[in-house]
Parts: sequence; structure tokens; C-alpha cells
Amino acid sequence: MVPPLFTITVLKPVPALGATCPLTSSVPALIYVDGRSTKMMTPQKLSVPAGPHKITLLDPESGKAKPQDVEIVAGKTASIDKRF
Repeated sequence: MVPPLFTITVLKPVPALGATCPLTSSVPALIYVDGRSTKMMTPQKLSVPAGPHKITLLDPESGKAKPQDVEIVAGKTASIDKRF
């Protein structure tokens, strides 16, 4: 018997441990997580990994930003609602 030249290992993806974060605001706002644009606008349900994050909602018309520090707990829901 000839030994194989190589071995293929199939890895299963590990589910991300995070939470759903419903985001709403009084006007449609751009959503940033930890300073990075999600390219989404409110209202939105966003999946966020567990841990500390800064979620910022930005009103594109006025330029006003509403930052919020949040601690995301795996399996929990963290809602954010901002009024501009």
C-alpha cells in the first residue's frame, strides 16, 4: 500500500458568539461599530460579537453622531434607540 501524498482536513465553522442588536433612531442613521461603517442604516437588527463595542449612529443630513458604549453578552439582546 502506498501512503497518501497529502491529507485533507475539513473544518467546521465555529459559530460566532454574539448577540442581536436592534438599532433604531428618530431619523434614518448610518451605523458604525467600533469606528467602522457597516454600510447599513437604521432601523436594523445587527449581529455583534460578544465584548465591549462602541456603536455610533450618524445622521447623514445634520452630521450629528450619537455614540453608545455597549457590552455585548453572547445570546442576549442589546437594544439601542437614539433621538436626533
